[in-house]
Amino acid sequence: MNEEFLTIEQLAARLGWEPKTIQNKIAKGVFKKGVHYSEAPELPRLFKWSAILSLYEWEPDPKIPMAKRYGMK
Repeated sequence: MNEEFLTIEQLAARLGWEPKTIQNKIAKGVFKKGVHYSEAPELPRLFKWSAILSLYEWEPDPKIPMAKRYGMK
């Protein structure tokens, strides 16, 4: 799994998502053309794996529970 550029199906498989989820993220502007993916006429949309990783590396690990009273006092 060293490929830098992935089709929507390959990206979905790598992330464990459905292809429709990725299409929804494109529609919402989460994945940006020219940053996270590129497209050309008559070619499949290709996603840059390093850009996808950098987008999500700031998010906390969902396996680490937060304190119940997390927030401002």
